[in-house]
Amino acid sequence: MNELIARVRAGLLCPSRSSWIEILHHIEESNIGDEYGIVTRYVRNTIQKWEKREIGGMRFPLREQLGEVGSFSDALVYCPESSVGQKGFWMGQTPVTQVLYRAVMGENPSRFRGDEWPVEQVSWCGAVRFCNRLSEMEGLQPTYKIHRSEIKWNREANGYSLPTEAQWEYAAKAGTELIYAGSDDIDEVAWYRHSGDRLQKRTHPVAEKKPNAWGLYDMSGNVFEWCYESGVTESRHAPTRGGSWMCRDSVCGIEVSQRTHAGLCLPDTGFRLVLG
Repeated sequence: MNELIARVRAGLLCPSRSSWIEILHHIEESNIGDEYGIVTRYVRNTIQKWEKREIGGMRFPLREQLGEVGSFSDALVYCPESSVGQKGFWMGQTPVTQVLYRAVMGENPSRFRGDEWPVEQVSWCGAVRFCNRLSEMEGLQPTYKIHRSEIKWNREANGYSLPTEAQWEYAAKAGTELIYAGSDDIDEVAWYRHSGDRLQKRTHPVAEKKPNAWGLYDMSGNVFEWCYESGVTESRHAPTRGGSWMCRDSVCGIEVSQRTHAGLCLPDTGFRLVLG
């Protein structure tokens, strides 16, 4: 059990719900003391998330591998079709977390570490490869055809993809005309450069701020999110949306589009999944 706790503290393990409860009981009954206070709080918070957030109408990437708790942040929620032709699709309720990225790719490139932190320092091309790998692991047809530096979208495939800018903006608005994803008050929904009158120096765990009307978190701030655009290669620029912890509030607006070199791996840039 002590080895199990050590692995949890190191962020190397995401136990099932029953294991979380077992860990908590062991800590409480063994009088381990303040040394494990951080772990105790983390375990209790995780159990509460599991109990309070088991919501119907979600899809969970790698649910069997990651378990109920580990996969919750990476759940996909449904964005309904619109009356003006936008088809419905599933979208990750948060940016891809480090626990999911590590389960798929076997590594964690992020500068700021934590299972429920958004993965960052992933290039646009790396995000595309992640989508294909996750699709293969779930028995879906990969969305992208990759030949050397050329990447093409197979529209007949049923696998995971990056959102297009149109999908991203549609999901971020969630049927509203708000400035940011979920509010006109950026401090309610985003981690950005001057959040709470403090200069931000890192990313934050996902889903700590208020979601938008469709239950999507962190679409404004925390990390920029790569979007798909045809013709992008490692030597070209690709669109990013949403702003990040390094940005001014004006960059985090829903309608603001940026372009970043597709080959760069930046500590304020991650991505979000789309399916369907």
